[in-house]
Amino acid sequence: MSLLRATFDRELACEKVNELLALEDKPERLAEKLNVPRDVEKIRAGLAKISFKKLVSEVEKLREFVELEKEIADVEAGKFTLSFLGKGYAVKKLEGLMERRRKFGSLIETPRWFFSQERVWLLNSVRDYALDSSHQGDAEWAQEELESLPLPVSAMFEAGNVETAKAMAAQLGLPFHDTDPQFVLTQLEGHRALYLDMEKQAAFYFMPIKGM
Repeated sequence: MSLLRATFDRELACEKVNELLALEDKPERLAEKLNVPRDVEKIRAGLAKISFKKLVSEVEKLREFVELEKEIADVEAGKFTLSFLGKGYAVKKLEGLMERRRKFGSLIETPRWFFSQERVWLLNSVRDYALDSSHQGDAEWAQEELESLPLPVSAMFEAGNVETAKAMAAQLGLPFHDTDPQFVLTQLEGHRALYLDMEKQAAFYFMPIKGM
């Protein structure tokens, strides 16, 4: 995995986020700033205040799936004290758990729904703009592996973290101008920068190397 590391000015990035959040009643100007003049209607939709309660309920389902997977793994590893009940009981229990897993359907639908939301798209675009406006022009290849980067949205879905989902739903459901700049920079993943280290003021980007 090839990653680029570039430093940015943390205070300036927050200022740039605030600058765009203040344009809640100026979608055309916001589209101009983000360099997406053809997406004014999409921006209008992203500015509209809507509820994200569905995110919490969907992540609760993912949490159930994570717990079910752990239970299946425990049964397969023989961690339950089922020996006195006989092998048939363990087999039957595992069959029941596998049937429950099949009923969950496609797990990709939740993140697909999330990333299709105009508010999420808009805030990710704001995050990109803030970084583009505050980077130091010192990009270099990084040694970090993608797996070592804490990606908040991906981690929320993979772990079924309901508390994170509640906090995220609360922020996404606010009026646009009330959104916390720190949330935009650190809890979203943007369209380009995968991860921000606010303490070290470093951003990490995935950049494919041609011919590899």
